Amino acid sequence: MKKTLSSIIILFVAGILSAQNIDTARFTNWINENSIELKEAGFSKLVKVLNDKTVIGLGECVHASKTINNVRFDVAKALIENGDFNIVAFEMSFNTGLRINHFLQTGEGDIEQILKESHFFLYSVEMLDFIKWMKQYNENTDNPVNLYGFDIQSNIDLVEDMLKFYVQTDKESENLTASLIEIFKNNNIWSFGKYPDSLQDSVLKIISRLSEKHTLNRKEYVLKAGFVEYEYAEKRLDVLSNALQMINSDYARYTLMRDSCNVELIRWMKDFEGEKSKVILFAHNGHLGKSLYWQPRVRTLSTEGFYEYTPQEHITGYYLSKIYGDKYYFIATQFGSGFFMGFDSENDYHLSKLEVTPPEQNSFPYLLHQTKKSPYYIGLMDALMSESTPRQVINYFCSLQSFYGIGAAYESKYWKARLIEFFDAIIYVDEVEESKILENAE
Repeated sequence: MKKTLSSIIILFVAGILSAQNIDTARFTNWINENSIELKEAGFSKLVKVLNDKTVIGLGECVHASKTINNVRFDVAKALIENGDFNIVAFEMSFNTGLRINHFLQTGEGDIEQILKESHFFLYSVEMLDFIKWMKQYNENTDNPVNLYGFDIQSNIDLVEDMLKFYVQTDKESENLTASLIEIFKNNNIWSFGKYPDSLQDSVLKIISRLSEKHTLNRKEYVLKAGFVEYEYAEKRLDVLSNALQMINSDYARYTLMRDSCNVELIRWMKDFEGEKSKVILFAHNGHLGKSLYWQPRVRTLSTEGFYEYTPQEHITGYYLSKIYGDKYYFIATQFGSGFFMGFDSENDYHLSKLEVTPPEQNSFPYLLHQTKKSPYYIGLMDALMSESTPRQVINYFCSLQSFYGIGAAYESKYWKARLIEFFDAIIYVDEVEESKILENAE
């Protein structure tokens, strides 16, 4: 009740600020003066702007847009080639990331099959093309790119790779892991479904025993499997333990655990790759944002309605900004209209080609659309601190505004946040096409 009441009060006060009118022509001129068009030389300019950052979030407001994916991948390529970024990390399971990275470093594995077993929005033509680009890049550089997954969800399948590790290192641990697989199989334990509480103690005891043996037998394991595989196996145990506890939690603890565990995975991969490593993150804007935001409580595609806030403790980017300070830089994406692949709430959540119609006039995407330039990048703080920036524009970004935050299921269209607090920069594309999911690709 306290949360609901505070949400109403805050939205009432913030609504006064967001109700102000803004001169569209003045805003458009400001965008044109301060933005970088992401074509040819624009990417070189962007690398110079971002080169002092060590963790960059490249967000998305819908999960399966070919257009948004490709512009983010183009930015990432420029940062990798000219900005010394050597880690890319996706909103995918940790184990899927390790499998893809094995392909990148060795060429071993069926990359299409690995993607197919991951989230649907990763099983796309553009994702496959980006992985192939990284593979080719690694073959011609002394500073190869490593790929990771940082989503704590969907990691139950990592027991299969744990088993492979223990087959070559430790018979007792191999048997323990095999028993774990049997428990999962016989009790239908999967990545999102709760399992009987009576099993949790026994399952976690097996994982605890494996962790104990992992520490005791470190030298033996490293000699047999190598240091890197040892470290991966140790982290798999940690991820599995957290994932199993998370899926049996209530919703509030689930979301809190998901993002706090996500940020620990990001910190781990950066530390593992070395002090000078630089990371590019790909995930939904809702994970990478730096402050709290508001979502519709019930389904609506309008900026109107009842909105309630998501606490900042449930947002990965909030923790990243606390850990890395201004070295963490979040670039959100927005667009005007077009299509994406997602789950249709009007059709039993079947995966479908879904259309986003032009934005409402009182929304941030509407203003961005008026510039008639696409795609472009604008860094907010530097631009807002310019002496030529109109006070009206500053007030707009400091107040609560509506922007796209759709995600994977088309249940709502707009989120609300104080823009200057939520993200550091924007990439805007006007018209978007849906991802070409590989099963549907011609």
